[in-house]
Amino acid sequence: MHYDIVVVIGSKTDLEKVKQSNMLNVLKEVGVSWQLSAVSAHRNPTDLTNYVREREREGTAVFIGIAGMAAALPGALAFLVDGRKPVLGVALSSAVLDGLDALLSQVRMPPGRPVAVCGIDEAGLYNAALTACQIVALINEDVRRKLGVFLEGTNKQPEIGLLASNKKEGE
Repeated sequence: MHYDIVVVIGSKTDLEKVKQSNMLNVLKEVGVSWQLSAVSAHRNPTDLTNYVREREREGTAVFIGIAGMAAALPGALAFLVDGRKPVLGVALSSAVLDGLDALLSQVRMPPGRPVAVCGIDEAGLYNAALTACQIVALINEDVRRKLGVFLEGTNKQPEIGLLASNKKEGE
């Protein structure tokens, strides 16, 4: 089966942050086809290789790698797609370095194996989903239309108004 976007987390323990971020809701509302899987780059490199090759054969347009600590997953995805597909990365915070370790491992990719890093934790996850939809919208008119509708609903500007003052009206 073909998926526009494949999201890979390094561990099932990362699933709660994915759910909290609303990234899956973005994918659903924009109407892209997507799949979320847990495959560790460290513990299951052969499974990850086979999984990515199969998704590529099926025509996946964008890969999102989500990982904490050493965050090898986005880099492994970038290696496996060999520059043929965009890879978005999201760093997850941990108790030790608060996501900085994962962030740095993704932004220090060698030339030719880019990972487009979208941030840390919930904001990064949400932005990765939105960026992936933007990429798919470049080649899919229906997604482009639905993305426009989604953005109109989320880009409402807050009202500007005086909330408090130490002067009386008319002074």
